[in-house]
Amino acid sequence: MSPDTEEKLKEIFSIVLDQPETVDFDGLRRINCPKWDSLATVSLVAAVESEFGLEFSTEQRERFTSYQSVSLLITELAS
Repeated sequence: MSPDTEEKLKEIFSIVLDQPETVDFDGLRRINCPKWDSLATVSLVAAVESEFGLEFSTEQRERFTSYQSVSLLITELAS
């Protein structure tokens, strides 16, 4: 993933999940982030789709369980 894409993704996660930009994004998971509920997941999906011009399938949306899994998904779709 390009540095630009990574920066945009971190910004989305920071805004949607109300996290400081200094948070350890690589360790950020739905299970360890109290603000990451089902509504936040829907918001993340919508924001990522809008920012990167993507449309995720149901199976792909189910992968929105951690910052790393979303990052990997975007990388896979870009190649």
